[in-house]
Amino acid sequence: MRCEERFFFKIDIIVLYLTIQMRGVLILSLMGKSNNRVFVYKDMPDISTKKNIDIILTPQLYIFLKEDLEIKFKYQAKQIAPSLFDDYIENEESYQFFVYKRGKFWYFFAFNIEEILSLLEEKGLKKYQIGKIYFAQELIDNLEDDAIELGDKSALIDIDEIVTFCSKENIE
Repeated sequence: MRCEERFFFKIDIIVLYLTIQMRGVLILSLMGKSNNRVFVYKDMPDISTKKNIDIILTPQLYIFLKEDLEIKFKYQAKQIAPSLFDDYIENEESYQFFVYKRGKFWYFFAFNIEEILSLLEEKGLKKYQIGKIYFAQELIDNLEDDAIELGDKSALIDIDEIVTFCSKENIE
């Protein structure tokens, strides 16, 4: 898998991005030149911008599985992805799946794009403003020692190489 495929991917025709700090919304520039990037979580503040935004989904908005499987190709992993999430999601048709390999492990993501788009619209971001979508799990190398604070109450931390959404009270 090429580096670009691992960090940049399309979800249907919609692609999402992130950036710095505007009105309490954590915006980063961790992945090279791109649009501004914003962490997306359920209690995030409203976004007020006319620019395009790349988004980073927090674990509140996706289900993640890390599997050591004897699979060689991404298309094979993507074919089995829905069955891996049988115990975690009820209505498989409303979910989309993303897969990539890191080292010997396959990383599987299940997410409901309609739920995500609805949350973003509620927070003030229009569909056409969304650039690329990233998963917080892709930032695991940036979380080895430090938490990423999200607003006043939440943070992202690394627990056994899994990005985890938690209350700030639990990390202090």
